[in-house]
Amino acid sequence: MKSFQKLGTVAFSFVIAGSFVACGDDSGTKTQASEGALSAETFDDLPNCVKSREGEIATVEEDGLTYVCKSGKWEEYEEPMRTYSSEEDLPSCGKKNDGARALVDSDLYACSDRQWIMLATTYTTEEDLPNCTSKREGTKAYLIENNALLTCSDGEWVSPEGSTDEPGEGSSDGESGSSADEKSSSSVFCWDDDCSGLNASSSSKEESSNGSDVGSSTDSSSSNEFDGKNSSSSVAEESSSSVKQKVVEFEDGVLWKPGYGNRVHTFDDGLDEYNFLEDTTRVGTWFTDSDRNHDDGSSTASITYGDNYMTIKHNLVYDNWVREDGRVHASPEPYAMAAFFWGARGASDLSGQTGICLVYTADKEFRLDMQSKGKPYDYWDAPILASSTKRTANVKFKNLPATWWQENSTTITKALSQMYTLSLETPYYNKVHCYESKVSDCERQTYANTIKLYMIGEYGKCPDYNTYEVGSKQVNFVDDNLLWVPSYKSEDGTGKVRTYFGDVDEYNFYTGDLSGWFFTYDDKNGGGTSSAAISVKDDYLLATLKLVYNWSGIGKSIEPNPYPYAAFGFNWSADSENGNADLTQLGTGICLEYTATRNFDVKLELNKNGDGRWVHTLAASSSRKVVNLKFNDTDFSQYDWQPEYGRAVFSDDIKKVIGLHFEYMNSQANSDITWCTGTNASDCDSETITNTIKLYKLGKYGTCN
Repeated sequence: MKSFQKLGTVAFSFVIAGSFVACGDDSGTKTQASEGALSAETFDDLPNCVKSREGEIATVEEDGLTYVCKSGKWEEYEEPMRTYSSEEDLPSCGKKNDGARALVDSDLYACSDRQWIMLATTYTTEEDLPNCTSKREGTKAYLIENNALLTCSDGEWVSPEGSTDEPGEGSSDGESGSSADEKSSSSVFCWDDDCSGLNASSSSKEESSNGSDVGSSTDSSSSNEFDGKNSSSSVAEESSSSVKQKVVEFEDGVLWKPGYGNRVHTFDDGLDEYNFLEDTTRVGTWFTDSDRNHDDGSSTASITYGDNYMTIKHNLVYDNWVREDGRVHASPEPYAMAAFFWGARGASDLSGQTGICLVYTADKEFRLDMQSKGKPYDYWDAPILASSTKRTANVKFKNLPATWWQENSTTITKALSQMYTLSLETPYYNKVHCYESKVSDCERQTYANTIKLYMIGEYGKCPDYNTYEVGSKQVNFVDDNLLWVPSYKSEDGTGKVRTYFGDVDEYNFYTGDLSGWFFTYDDKNGGGTSSAAISVKDDYLLATLKLVYNWSGIGKSIEPNPYPYAAFGFNWSADSENGNADLTQLGTGICLEYTATRNFDVKLELNKNGDGRWVHTLAASSSRKVVNLKFNDTDFSQYDWQPEYGRAVFSDDIKKVIGLHFEYMNSQANSDITWCTGTNASDCDSETITNTIKLYKLGKYGTCN
């Protein structure tokens, strides 16, 4: 109760009402919570606890607790335990009621590790306790009057863990320990040598009411609390008993998962499953920070712990625009983060660790920031990509670059020996801008980001969700409007197109899905001998397309067999076999820059067993030429022979395109060769004609200039 010192650090933390085995019989008192219980928004809003309200129950929305009116004061309501006549009558002890307690005759039992264990003999009041003599040294006693577990030590009955409060004696104001405001203020951390600017005056209740990251029930700053569904937090380690209850289940390679609540396993071998949630001297604790705590800003950050993931919300607020050194920016420049200390606010030596991995989703890109404890502090960070689906990011510590705005006096390798914090931050830069000529015309703007964190693990030990390497790009995208440039060249000399329809980015461009890879094809499947070859040079893709004419028939029936063709191209979809793409998502059309020794076709290949295609013929050009092609049936048309398969509608077909092909075939080449006019095909020699195409650029409509 509020008037008694809670034994929050001893075994079987009895103050958590959810861990009790509820009373099954109605004693007739008013201390059974009822449907008509009082409700108040804050503790201060409760009505006066007068004699007529004795035993009434009330719930407080602000702290989520239940209170009972007792002896003129509102005290925390704790459900009574059920009493059983013998051990045989106890219910089954399993995971669902792990940590529950019950009375058997005059003894206190607790459910631990699937078995009921006798903890102590029970006594009603202090006067009922036996004399604490040397023979009883270490003996446990449960005091029903004050809901307290006591130990006989040095001639006195005391609370375990060295509590100096005697049973029944609390603080004079009826509060247990520090107030809620005092507890939450410990989550406002000072990052600087000069902490005079810290907004420590704001109470947790004020911050909570306006969405702050400090003291909110959805924020990691709430001491050691977390979602009780994920761990049997009501049972902790008993200092002088052989009975131990795990508070978490460690998994190999896991630094954080939802069952860990707001605690992080910080590569510390000294941590164990019994003291993990209480050992604040060794383990990291999640907290939030933002510019409102230090620089009088308005940005906020919050953390909510769920059964399957942690939700981190950042809301950057851009206001109070100023012009400095020719640059217009918000002051303060906003930021918001969720973070933890590697060693309970002390530096940790991570030099023996490869790195970490994250499983997450994020509305927008954010940054993983590592801070080392030096003079001055050094910062190392890298972007974590936005993703609407689960992604796995592998982070090698040695690949983290120094934060762009600082000049480091050390290297990341040296800094790892004194690593201070890790934070997931949505930074201010390159997010929101004001381009007004007058600063006074700049409006208040916000930039929100929601991150769902499913796991943090040791490097390479997270499940594979389209994994990529942080800080190690496979390619640098030149422009968001360009589909291909020569720098998109793989190690084997082939090229890959940024299709926008796969799930690739700069970090997994070559190792992600199969969309965009250039390939070649020719008439060999039909018995021909034509060929196509491509290679990517520093400035262009070189395609050599050779058509070989072999003849068959007699007299006027002599014709090529087969009609020759050679081509190169790529598929839009990640499913290279069956997938197609809606090219209207690219906008108006496409553009390309090229040279070619002969005419060739640009084809939109459809998913119609090879019979559907829309074509635009490009003219030969010895100089570099830029062409823009709109997605319509004017710039693209069908071959004359295609209507026999059924005339297609372009507006429908453009939504189901397999690939983009660059093809050289008989329809362009036949005017450049000597057609066989002999009596028999055997009288005609085969003929070869070559088209050399150089592709310099491929992009969205109007962006290749």
